[in-house]
Amino acid sequence: MDELPQEACVESCENGLVPEVVYFEPRPCVGDVEPCPAAIDSVIRLRFNEPVNPALVGGGMVECGGTLNFSFGDIDPTVGPCLEGEVVVDGVEVTLIPAQPLLYSQVYNVYVSQQIQDLTGFALRQPLTWSFTTQQAPVCGNGELSPDEVCDDGNVLEGDYCAGDCSRVTGACGDGQLQASEEACDDGNETPADGCSVRCAAEFREPRALPGLGQSCGIRRDGTVRCWGMPLGDAPEGFFVDLAVGDDFACAVDAAGMLRCWGTSLLAMEPMATGFVRIEAGGSQLCGIDAAGAARCLNPGGGSPAQPSAATSFASLAVSSQHACGVRRDGGVECWGGSLPAPPADLGSVRQVVTGADFACVLGVDGEIRCWGGAADALGLVMPPEGPFAGVAAAATTICGVREGGWVTCWRSTGGAALMPGGMNYVDIVLSDDHGCGITSDEMANCWGEGGGSALEVPPDFP
Repeated sequence: MDELPQEACVESCENGLVPEVVYFEPRPCVGDVEPCPAAIDSVIRLRFNEPVNPALVGGGMVECGGTLNFSFGDIDPTVGPCLEGEVVVDGVEVTLIPAQPLLYSQVYNVYVSQQIQDLTGFALRQPLTWSFTTQQAPVCGNGELSPDEVCDDGNVLEGDYCAGDCSRVTGACGDGQLQASEEACDDGNETPADGCSVRCAAEFREPRALPGLGQSCGIRRDGTVRCWGMPLGDAPEGFFVDLAVGDDFACAVDAAGMLRCWGTSLLAMEPMATGFVRIEAGGSQLCGIDAAGAARCLNPGGGSPAQPSAATSFASLAVSSQHACGVRRDGGVECWGGSLPAPPADLGSVRQVVTGADFACVLGVDGEIRCWGGAADALGLVMPPEGPFAGVAAAATTICGVREGGWVTCWRSTGGAALMPGGMNYVDIVLSDDHGCGITSDEMANCWGEGGGSALEVPPDFP
């Protein structure tokens, strides 16, 4: 602690015969003196030039009219009413500990009586009175933790680490444990743009438009779902992290892993807790991946589809009516169900896999598309167009590759040409048996095809 200027110590300080206060805090707010204003958990501390008699300093408690007391506002501390507190004497230091936290934005007055004496009986030369001001009330959401705030994460939003009134920690965002009432998601890390934000709010994937048989559905950037074409029932309200469309049904999964499906035979299906974070559909089956990469398949309309290896951790999936494939987190590929041959050993490291009626294709990290299966390796499967490609899509007999510039090349697995979208640059496309849909580089949705009817008519409010 700094001492008072020398001129504040009179002649008696030099000979040590008379006790004097040489330091006190909290200090008045003058100039750039710190800390000022005082925190509400402050104590009042005095330093004398020599030890003082503890019996004559409040007797251990603050008493109005005693040797040491304090009040607030316009109240005279020598008269009262005084505020309660405990007095602790330790040699030359005396500390007054308020019984209750101080009030915000309040002026406090401290009185040190001349009755205080040193150990030899000499009294304080003159009484001391000073005032100090406490800090303003905290502003929840400013990112600065105040004594009466349990947390302050820099906002007043609900559903993240700290409650909107800063009164409680609602969940340790990033601990991998979903606080269902406060967190939209918790993926166990603080990595942005991975589907779950650093505030544990859902970051929805890029908008997608997904075709089915006679209908199309899309998921907007904000996670809401919109369907058009032949109606399969109303899409559920809410916010979702992924969407999949089969032949006669559609499903969406929310940030808590709750799966909601609807369609011609699924109007009464109840929401299902799956833990999925990504889903894909084809034909009548749907498969999903949880946060750990474990995959599982189900048939929303009933039945027991083939299942992938429980020991494999997947990064993405592709599903057709007969079989499914997944890209492992180590870049390899596994397939299950149907009569699709095992993936060739020379596929290399894979970024994406897609499936058709009796074949599958992968997009390698080198940008090349490689396919296998089909009727005796039919035309187009053994010789896809030369890359590089940025994406690939497939349906029953059609394969399309998205070039790095955004334009699309399509061909049929059975040979011959396939209808291609034209005049637009795409960042994502998805195919069904009768049409395709995609999102362009300027985030416009477009659908095309020889069939599909009103499923091709993208509503103006999407995406």
